[in-house]
Amino acid sequence: MIPEDKAIVSIFQDSKNNYWFGTNGNGVYFYDGSSVKTYSKNEGLYNNDIIDIQEDHLGNIYFDTVDGICKFDGSEFTTLEFASFSIISNEWKLEENDLWFRIGWDHNGPIRYDGNNLYELEFPRTSRTDEFYKQNPDASYSPTGIYEIYKDNKGHMWFGTADAGIYRYDGKKIEWMYEEHLSMTPEGGNFGIRSIIEDKDGYFWICNNKHRYKITQAGNSIRKQNTIEYQRLDGIKVLGESQNHLQYFLSSTKDKDENLWFATFGEGVFFYDGKVLEHIKLDNIGNPNIRTIYVDNNNNIWLGTQSSGIFKLKNKEFTKVSF
Repeated sequence: MIPEDKAIVSIFQDSKNNYWFGTNGNGVYFYDGSSVKTYSKNEGLYNNDIIDIQEDHLGNIYFDTVDGICKFDGSEFTTLEFASFSIISNEWKLEENDLWFRIGWDHNGPIRYDGNNLYELEFPRTSRTDEFYKQNPDASYSPTGIYEIYKDNKGHMWFGTADAGIYRYDGKKIEWMYEEHLSMTPEGGNFGIRSIIEDKDGYFWICNNKHRYKITQAGNSIRKQNTIEYQRLDGIKVLGESQNHLQYFLSSTKDKDENLWFATFGEGVFFYDGKVLEHIKLDNIGNPNIRTIYVDNNNNIWLGTQSSGIFKLKNKEFTKVSF
């Protein structure tokens, strides 16, 4: 059984239709459709705090943890090693089968894996990072610590950070954008960039429903060096709520019909069909604090929560799942 009081921070269904549920502190749960197995440090997992789960083109499963990355080949775990020249060369590449990791939230850039080695990369310094260190000379965390990694429809990589905005890598250059309202809540707290997703029309939704962004090219305008060129457009009104009702999304996903799904920590789920944003308040299940939302291979919608277990959408309602 998967204990309900464990924080489910990542959900993944592999190519064999097995489910993996990553937790905060209790390793990962594996469900093959009939039984549950727990993998932790005792079985070879590098750390019991799981950030994300991925699969490569060969069917190996990878676990991004707060301290390192493990590969599971179906029988045993292997801890991946960094290339000796990794941080020195800062060799950015974008290959089809690359995987991208973060290993915690205190690095100065992402971790790229080419199937053989890990490469620790660094983002270029920007005016925002310079401002951060000027205001926080003794900061205990990196403003470029990564909260979100997202691959868009063109295969470009997006990275949402703790305090430095967004970086995008298209295989040739690293570009950057920052808007205060994307990272800072109206109450003054620092939310960071935790959710990035592209809709079927090519617009990007970043953290909240206030704006959408269309990425453009500079044309004849004078372009600021290393900045993402974009148009900021109005967002979408929450059904039955005022346009000023601002939601910050902790996690987002897209179903097979290109509908968008957004999760908040304490205010339910939002569904966007390209016209309106519908608020699913989850009162029927006690309005749990959601950590992640996921679409599986069969287009089922799943929720992983902080301390209320796992939920699945059925007949337009989320119901608790017990294994």
